[in-house]
This record gives sequence, C-alpha cells and structure tokens, in this order.
Amino acid sequence: MKLNKAVIGICVLWVMLITGFLLSQLLPFMNSSEVFLKVRPRDPLNMFRGKYVYLTYDISSIPYSKIYKAGSEIYVVLEKDKDGFATYKYSTLSKPENELFIRGKIQYNNLYNKDKTSNVHYGIEHFYVPEKSAKQIEKNRFEGLYAEILLSKDGASRLKRLVY
Repeated sequence: MKLNKAVIGICVLWVMLITGFLLSQLLPFMNSSEVFLKVRPRDPLNMFRGKYVYLTYDISSIPYSKIYKAGSEIYVVLEKDKDGFATYKYSTLSKPENELFIRGKIQYNNLYNKDKTSNVHYGIEHFYVPEKSAKQIEKNRFEGLYAEILLSKDGASRLKRLVY
C-alpha cells in the first residue's frame, strides 16, 4: 500500500514538473507580437545533425557602437517596412518602452570591414526541416524566403514557421 502511494506521488511529481516546464516556455508567448523577418539561409544539410537550416536575418548585423561588447545583451528596436517586414530601427542596451523590439546577444564586433558592424544572435537561427522542405529551401534560398517570429513582451523570440 505504501509502495503504491510512493509510485503515485512520483508520477504526480513528474507530471507537475513537465507541466511547469511547458508552461514556462509557452506563457511568455500567449500575448506575443508576430513579425516577419527576411532571412538568408545557409547550409541546409549537416552530416551530424541532419536536415536543418541555419538562418541569418537582416537584423543579425547591426551598426557597431563602442558600448557593445561580445556577450552583451542588446535590444533591437524594429519597425515595419512598406512590405510588412520588420527591419532595424535602432539598438540599445536598455529595454525600450512602447516599441516593438527583439532581445539578443552580441556575438562579435566586425571592425575590419568598411561598415563596422556587430553580429547579434537571437536564438532563432536554427530551424529543423523535413528532407523535402530542405530541398525546396535550398532551391529558393535567394528569393522570397522569410520567417514568422513570435516576440514576447520582454523581447524573447521564437521561430513560428519558415515561409518559402
């Protein structure tokens, strides 16, 4: 009898842990904003990981500022262009108020090219795809490829889907 209660208690604990984890991942995006970003895919085949697309966004490279150090958390404020795509407006180290923004981390500063830039990682750079889709993406990778992104109120982002 005591063994049955222990097993039931452990099962309930596991269900609560899994539910807590799922809710912590989903709740921030319940009232999220949706934006569309233009993407430039790279390398749809990796012999170790399988079929996936590594995505680079137009907002992955932003104008350099001396205050941006590698590893710094940054907020990139977005504005929508005439076609409805979110584009870079400006960036800041403090959370913007009443503006559409995405949170990322500075990966590195590229100071050796003509246009000094900072490379930003948003956590939405990898997208795993079925084999048929990978071939289609590879064919269309230079034309009309974009991503639908969910943005939470604190700037966290999730890749909802890739449109090709």
